[in-house]
Amino acid sequence: MARIALCNPVIEPGDAVSNDVLAMFGVLSGLGHRCGLFGQAAEKAKTPVPVRPIEEARSFLRGSDSILILHFALGSDDGMELLRTCPGRKVFRYHSVTPPEYFEGLNQGYLDGCRAGQAQVAALPSLGIDLFLTDSEFCSGELVACGVPAEKCRVVPPFHQADLLEDTEADLKELDRWNDGSVNLLTVGRVAPNKGHSILIDAVAAYCHVYDARSRLLVVGSLDPNLLPYYDRLQKQARRLGVESRVVFTGKVSLAALKAHYLAARLLLVASHHEGFCVPLVEAMRLRIPVVGYACPGVRDTLGDAGLLWDEADPVMLAASVQRVVSNQSLAYELAEVGWNRFAARFTNDRVRECFLEALGGVL
Repeated sequence: MARIALCNPVIEPGDAVSNDVLAMFGVLSGLGHRCGLFGQAAEKAKTPVPVRPIEEARSFLRGSDSILILHFALGSDDGMELLRTCPGRKVFRYHSVTPPEYFEGLNQGYLDGCRAGQAQVAALPSLGIDLFLTDSEFCSGELVACGVPAEKCRVVPPFHQADLLEDTEADLKELDRWNDGSVNLLTVGRVAPNKGHSILIDAVAAYCHVYDARSRLLVVGSLDPNLLPYYDRLQKQARRLGVESRVVFTGKVSLAALKAHYLAARLLLVASHHEGFCVPLVEAMRLRIPVVGYACPGVRDTLGDAGLLWDEADPVMLAASVQRVVSNQSLAYELAEVGWNRFAARFTNDRVRECFLEALGGVL
């Protein structure tokens, strides 16, 4: 059995990348491999074993049967040093790096981290990495464009909590709160500038003014204190458009509350400019929630044809698409069923496990 170090700068259950790390740990430990978690544990995080500092991964990895699995979505000097110096085999789990320009004028730390991440990705071909596991074809394309051999890239969708979400009882207080006769439109994900919230607010304003003044946008996702200027900008936009009371930022919510928001929503709206993979789409497909939105490459890779997606981020077109789904029960049902079928064929955690172990077979 191998010694396997799974590394990510921060491990916080509930975060999409951390969920992927922890699920990989569970799969590999269940097969009898000796696995360790390395990074920085979030405060009060519950993990299957203690998370150790990332610099200890090198001493944990011993000999040629050791395997490093480094998760990467932001610049990491410690991670790159591990890739250069650790013994054994090296696996690079790539979730894509957000283009730094989205953080211009908002947060210098994120701007620097994304710039560093792009530079470090460009250096990967020289580091002797055995396998690149990518979230999507879009992510693989980014690596190949930097000189990584295409034959070393394998697409493995991230593990997720969609099945757990399906089995979780919805928070009934939250469900009652939103089931008041309004048309609820939902978007899920951290409040960050690459997520396209300004487009969604424009679309909801158009929908309110043209179709239904009682509609609202529920924005479910963490409010990063480092990105408060972005949040303030969105609030000012909603106020200027006269929909401040119709755009609700919930912050991070429990799994039961998240389930309630999905059940209260008529559809999921997406307008991200950049995604390596979009986990909320998997959750929506699992729960049979129709999807409308803008098809950036990572969103298209995740959803395929299982939603009403457009190649332009046009708020008026999105508003018209929302109305088409809301007013046509047959279409909403058809989109939900196509989404469920796509989930069942590609994204169940059992299917992801098969894909992961098949891809890892050459280094295990």
